[in-house]
Amino acid sequence: MTADALGRAAGRPGLLVGLSATGYRCEGGFNGPGQPANQWGAWERVGALVQPTAGCDLWRHPEPAIERAATSGVQVLALGVEWARVEPAPGRVDDAALARYAQILDLSGRHGLLPVVALYDIAHPMWLGEEFWLMPGAPDRFAEHSARVVARLADHCHHWLTMRQPNHVAYCGWIVGAHPPRRLGALSDAWAVLDNLASAHVLAYDEIHRVQPGATVAWGTRRATSYDAGRLMVDLVCARHLGVERDALDEWVDDRRARYDMAVAPESLATLGWRQAWGRTSPFGRGRRIRRPSPRRALDVVYQRPDSNAPLDALWLVWRPTAGQAAGREPAADAATLAAWCKSADALVPGLPLWIEDGVALPLGLHGAEARTTYLRASIRAVAEARAGGAPIAGYVYHGLGPDSEATLPLPPWAPRFFGRTTSCGTAGHGLAPRGGAGDPAPTDFGLFDVAYGADGVPEWRERGEVAEHAGPALGDLARGAIAASASDV
Repeated sequence: MTADALGRAAGRPGLLVGLSATGYRCEGGFNGPGQPANQWGAWERVGALVQPTAGCDLWRHPEPAIERAATSGVQVLALGVEWARVEPAPGRVDDAALARYAQILDLSGRHGLLPVVALYDIAHPMWLGEEFWLMPGAPDRFAEHSARVVARLADHCHHWLTMRQPNHVAYCGWIVGAHPPRRLGALSDAWAVLDNLASAHVLAYDEIHRVQPGATVAWGTRRATSYDAGRLMVDLVCARHLGVERDALDEWVDDRRARYDMAVAPESLATLGWRQAWGRTSPFGRGRRIRRPSPRRALDVVYQRPDSNAPLDALWLVWRPTAGQAAGREPAADAATLAAWCKSADALVPGLPLWIEDGVALPLGLHGAEARTTYLRASIRAVAEARAGGAPIAGYVYHGLGPDSEATLPLPPWAPRFFGRTTSCGTAGHGLAPRGGAGDPAPTDFGLFDVAYGADGVPEWRERGEVAEHAGPALGDLARGAIAASASDV
């Protein structure tokens, strides 16, 4: 597979299909005695977050996990490199950890899988502090970390994802209080965090290309109900490349916001209200309500670069089912929204390759492996239709390979007053998986495969009952070419 596999969708005979096993909850081995610590460790110790399992146990036993991914028939495997493991203390780089990551990437290649490495998801070293992304020097520190990792792993990987879901980091940490530092309604700080995250991506993009000129560097965003929460920062990064003068930026943002809102209709009155709330607090646009100086370092970074090309080789969308689907909506309804998003994304930045990382957590409104298969087929049909209509979609990655145990995040403090019961929050971020019994979390059903751990701690991979009969083969068939660029081939 060529080095531009992630970067160019046009002219491909079909989609690339993959699996995702990113994040510290898939990798295992954090926040315990003698283990690397990230900012989630304090939550685990006080019970705000149930101690995770080893997930896919990729760190100790990568072979069975990667073999399982390869035998499912996919072509791509998205993995992570965890910052807390690479730099467990300030300035102390763990060369053995980087060597281990190199082994894991080589193992993926030997099994015929194209590795894509995420340099940041939702976790960073504990010594950086829970409020790290509010710090002025955070973007520069992240760029330094990215350059260090790529320099060491450049012989083993050419496709990088600087950040998997940066808008989710700001939203959960500073708006709804579901992630560290558990701030609630801190809108001004949330915008500063988003600005730092965008700045960090641009700086890291340039560092990665300096170290590895042939690299493909993507940036992630998580599905959001509003333009400002999910799309704005991508547009700001691309603005100069699209010929927008800096003094005309606010008017341009207003136009982009209107175009996005027309292309992706709100799913409910609540969604419409949330969009309006984000737009009114946004520091960008002529009608912005924030009167004090707003964070705009990302614009400085973008407009002062010597290269006017967009610091973005591909856009990686982390897609999640909506609350409407969780309440029992048909998969096709969510798939139609996905297709509309893909088409609107291409209209906003024509030709920018798109990668869709999709995942449905059970129990939601869907139950059983056959329902998961229905969801997979509906989603990939939507991607194919958007691609056939001209959207430059390079691939579809299903989250995930196995359990990542992100099923026990607490809802914000206000949630019990509205929902009337204690709930736990899955990776989907909706807080819709109820706890069973007295505070005992019900696992959220991610992944195509299960992992059991014996007394010796060695993982035993097994197909998840009916999933082996339905969803697993369905994904494999799609990966082997059952789906082509045209929707008629689905």
